[in-house]
Amino acid sequence: MSQATLQQYRRLFKASPGKFLVLRPHSFEIVAATDDYLKATMTREKDIVGKTLFEVFPDNPEDQQADGVQNLLASLQRVQSLKIPDVMGVQRYPIRRPDGLFEDRFWSPVNSPVLDEAGDIEFIIHRAEDVTALV
Repeated sequence: MSQATLQQYRRLFKASPGKFLVLRPHSFEIVAATDDYLKATMTREKDIVGKTLFEVFPDNPEDQQADGVQNLLASLQRVQSLKIPDVMGVQRYPIRRPDGLFEDRFWSPVNSPVLDEAGDIEFIIHRAEDVTALV
C-alpha cells in the first residue's frame, strides 16, 4: 500500500462520524482516535496517542464508587480471550476535563478485535457512544 493511500485511510478514519479508538491488544496503548472521540472526551490526539487507555482515562480518585476502569478492563480482557466483540451495558465513566476536574458521563461501549491473517489480535477497536443526555 502506498504512503498516499495510507494517509488517505488515516484521514478517512479520523473524520469517521463515530467515537473510535484503536488500541494495541496487550498494553491498551492508544494508536489512533477519531476527531469525534477526541471532541467527546475533551482530549487532543497529541496528548493521548502513545499512552495507555487507563493512563488517559483513569477513574476519579475521589469517587469511591468509580468502576469504569474495572468494567472496561474486564471487557477488553474478554475480547483478548474470546477474540470476538464485547458489547458493554451503559457505563458511568466520568471524564477528566482539561481543567483537571471530572465530569460525569454515561457511555455505551463496544470493544472489537481486529484479527491478522493468522487469527491473532492485531488491534482492538473501542467504540463508545455518549448517552449522557439519555440517562
